[in-house]
Amino acid sequence: MDSSTTPPGTPPSELPSLETSLPDPSSPHVAQEPTPLHQPQDETSEHIEPSSSPLPKDHWDPTRPKNIPTKKENHQKPYSSRTLNQTLKRHLSQSNDHIHHLNRLLTTTPTLDLILSTTSYTLALISTLLPRSPSNPNSQPHLHNRLSSLSSLLSETRITLRLFGLIPIYTWAHSTYHHSPPTLPTHITTTTQILAGIVFQTLENVAYLGDKSILPLSPQRRAKYWRWCCRAWAVHVFLELAKLLLLLARKRQHPTKVPEDMEKPSRDKDGAEMCRGDRAAMTKKQQEQEREETESWWRDLKINLAYAPMTLHYSLANGLLNDSTVALCGVLASYWGSKSAWQKTANVE
Repeated sequence: MDSSTTPPGTPPSELPSLETSLPDPSSPHVAQEPTPLHQPQDETSEHIEPSSSPLPKDHWDPTRPKNIPTKKENHQKPYSSRTLNQTLKRHLSQSNDHIHHLNRLLTTTPTLDLILSTTSYTLALISTLLPRSPSNPNSQPHLHNRLSSLSSLLSETRITLRLFGLIPIYTWAHSTYHHSPPTLPTHITTTTQILAGIVFQTLENVAYLGDKSILPLSPQRRAKYWRWCCRAWAVHVFLELAKLLLLLARKRQHPTKVPEDMEKPSRDKDGAEMCRGDRAAMTKKQQEQEREETESWWRDLKINLAYAPMTLHYSLANGLLNDSTVALCGVLASYWGSKSAWQKTANVE
């Protein structure tokens, strides 16, 4: 049984439930020929009438200063090096922003768990989909074993990071005790989830330490602990789906409305304009809040629907799904969780 499961005992917020334009180098500035300075003529000097036919463009002009190129001689090179430097700086700046964004994801355990989960399940899915080559039958099995080993290593890393998972469960229980959920059904489901999380985390720690020969446990007892651990995870997931349905029903029974005092217009002109502006701002804020709540509801629904068949699979002794389906469910759940975490840390400095 794959032990790369996500703890149901963590709080819902921690569930797996980051140019300027350049001048055109092809049209360089062309230096104009300087206009000869007008010099006063002597009264005795002979007046010369201008020629009716202009001189050729390449005719030598004694009044033109030296070292001034004509239009024909002005051929500037395009700014290829400057354009290349600007392009490299722009791409390096974008890469630097992405690296800092990824670093913000890796600095906390919940978001790090999401990254490791996405990578682990993706490698597991690729390894199960690798075809066997008839011409070289030994090449694909070797690659399959490498990817499977790396996926198992990342899964063990996630379990190691969850060895102290009882601490966030305690903070979740403490917060629930002092700030009870709004309705009794939600309060009951949340309390049951906390108890299921305690069972999950305790059994996972014991079974994992037994696998590493730290605790003296027989293989049969360790397998039993792993199954009951995943059953506690299943309780958490299906209770989370029930909470989402309860939230949807409550939203439909009590839709968000504009406060009554915002709907009363003022008698004077300035007051009426201020009331309309406040009502417009309130409406925009409520719409933005409802949009975020709707996106969060759909995201949590998709994550838990993807985890539900996995919990049933690991809760049975003989399993329920094949390896490819389990990996695919894990990829989907981890992807939606990682996408949300990436968006939340996008603008954090």
